Amino acid sequence: TVPDTLAYVTTTTPGRAALTAVMGGALLLAAELSGWPSGLAILPAAILLWGVAGEGHGGSHGGVVRALTALHVGAMGVWGWGFVALLTVPQLTPALARRFTPVAVTCVSLLIATGTGLTLRHAAHLRALPESLYGQILLVKLGGVVLALLAAVLVRRAFARGRGVRRGLALETLLLLGVLGVSAVLGTTPPPAH
Repeated sequence: TVPDTLAYVTTTTPGRAALTAVMGGALLLAAELSGWPSGLAILPAAILLWGVAGEGHGGSHGGVVRALTALHVGAMGVWGWGFVALLTVPQLTPALARRFTPVAVTCVSLLIATGTGLTLRHAAHLRALPESLYGQILLVKLGGVVLALLAAVLVRRAFARGRGVRRGLALETLLLLGVLGVSAVLGTTPPPAH
């Protein structure tokens, strides 16, 4: 019912997180449609990410975990959607690869830093992590990330050779989508420290 829905989105942590994400998404769409300067679009993007980060572990383990989750999700979004954008460009050139490389390296560095921080916050003892379901899922995710990074190396080589770029980008994008799927499972699996 409407009263139950209103109560959910205003009184529960997941409900408020979902409402925040929807509001941020709506503001981001309004910014895009009305042609706001890109610098102003950062605020609605941050609201959207804060809302998304409030789901799962981000919403139940405090502000630090939520902030790390928001940064992690944002970096993954920029990295992953960067590949989707490259796949839609009619003519892929080495100049595009050079332009995207610093963005990708920054995103991967941020993902490593925030992922490490989140793991340290969630794990009571790192040695016990592989024995927990959370740790096993995390290892699958890390394996997918390593494969995506190896695919990135292949894409760079393909750009240098001038052939096979789209296939490499498609592979990297598919691997990142797999990582995203594993991340969804990870986000709903209780970490060993909690």
